[in-house]
Amino acid sequence: GAQHVRMPADPCWHGAPVQQHTGRKPAAAIRWSTRQRVAYHCLQQLLLLLVVLPSETCALAGNWLIVRVYIERAGSLSYVVSAAFTFSYWLLPFGIVFSLLVSLWKWVLLGRLPAGQTRAYTPWLAARLWVIDQMLLCWPFEVFTQWFLNDGRTMAVLMRMLGARIGRGAFLVAPRLTADIDLLQAGDNVVSGGQVFYYARQLDGDTISFAAMQLEDNTMIGGRAVVLGGAVVHTGATVGECTAAGFEVPPNSIFIGSPAAELVSSSQARGAAAKDPVLASVCIARAYPNLVPAIGMLSAVITPILVPISAVPSGVLFYIMQERYGIPWVFVWLPLVLVMFYVTLAIVTTLVKRLVIGRFYGDWTIFSRGFLRWIFCSHVARLRDNLVDRMLRGTPAYPYWLRANGAKVGKRVHMEGLMPIELDLLDIGDNTVIAPDTMILPHVIDTGELQFSTVRIGDNATVSQFCTLMPGAHVGDQTQIRPGSIVMKHEKVPASTAWVGNPLSFVERTNQPATV
Repeated sequence: GAQHVRMPADPCWHGAPVQQHTGRKPAAAIRWSTRQRVAYHCLQQLLLLLVVLPSETCALAGNWLIVRVYIERAGSLSYVVSAAFTFSYWLLPFGIVFSLLVSLWKWVLLGRLPAGQTRAYTPWLAARLWVIDQMLLCWPFEVFTQWFLNDGRTMAVLMRMLGARIGRGAFLVAPRLTADIDLLQAGDNVVSGGQVFYYARQLDGDTISFAAMQLEDNTMIGGRAVVLGGAVVHTGATVGECTAAGFEVPPNSIFIGSPAAELVSSSQARGAAAKDPVLASVCIARAYPNLVPAIGMLSAVITPILVPISAVPSGVLFYIMQERYGIPWVFVWLPLVLVMFYVTLAIVTTLVKRLVIGRFYGDWTIFSRGFLRWIFCSHVARLRDNLVDRMLRGTPAYPYWLRANGAKVGKRVHMEGLMPIELDLLDIGDNTVIAPDTMILPHVIDTGELQFSTVRIGDNATVSQFCTLMPGAHVGDQTQIRPGSIVMKHEKVPASTAWVGNPLSFVERTNQPATV
């Protein structure tokens, strides 16, 4: 919903910009009594205490024992390096054990959800769905899947453990999983971009219905898309970025937008990709599923070595302060140790990126040396994002950090969006605002190549929440990109205008930057 938009009661609304959904009746509100609501909240807390906390404790116990062995056996300063090295890898066994426990609890509490059936939405069913959803979203599972399973192939193995039916050669990059993921049926050679959300349930008053999500062979789902219950994506079809698919997509077709609309057939799109920025944004390379899973896993194993390297100066400081002042003063000087660690890690990750790849440029073929270096740098960037970017994002120091990594950032810039791997392909003008959850992507895998292009945002521009800027996007001066919009590949947005939607549609001319 855009700013100041009023939506009357009763009708269903969807899209960006929002519009009435004439083909669907509005769902009724949940009509629970006070006793049922109290029961639901009590069951939530009970399952939290009996399921989630014991699972985290069980997975954490083994890893802590390993760290303690290192600390006890090593003496003097050597324990600093060994303990830091262990902490950098503790998420791997922790994530494996916790993922197994999540799968076990999913089958114990829910079993296989019935497709095409409607059930009474009782507090007990709601609490069971809630606790599995929370376990799939909590930090041990999320960090483990985003870090170690983001190569696509190994994620399919985990999804099969949760009940999804995944075919051969499927390449699913970091999807957002829910308790009803077992209703997903994906065929062979399915490609799914990052942050795709699968949601098969529909609430209507006191009932809940489940519907299967079917992705046939050789289908492609763009990043940040939503696949809803009842979706059937037929062979060779493509669902574009940030598109909600809860309908039947014909074979060899491309649907993109909000609400989704058909572009052209896939065969036509591949021939016109170089000319049409909209089509070029959804033509994902067919060679992408053939990536070797070991590449991603190897990078995920190598990059945590940067943590103990960065921890050495802070570890030395920790040892000196402990010897001089003792343990009781730990809360006084520990913040200084942590600040030193973060500063050292920021310097190390920046130097590694510059040594491994220098600056991003041109088009790189799949499996080329440059492509493999890009995969390695993506893991370094993820380490940087999790430990450094999150602390600086939205602060006055953030533009300085981006400039240190090669970005061109103007004066008085406020940025809270999700920054890309390729920071040296950012060109942002003065007095610009980039709102939270906005994603800037200077790279795309298209027509068999990894392509890079600079993303430019002019002076006094505003990019609102949940927007996506594709490679080569150019946002003019005094321009507003309103919430939930996509600026396509190589698309140029004129100055002093306001735009919204997916794909973009003109709203009005403006000479003032929007508020976020």
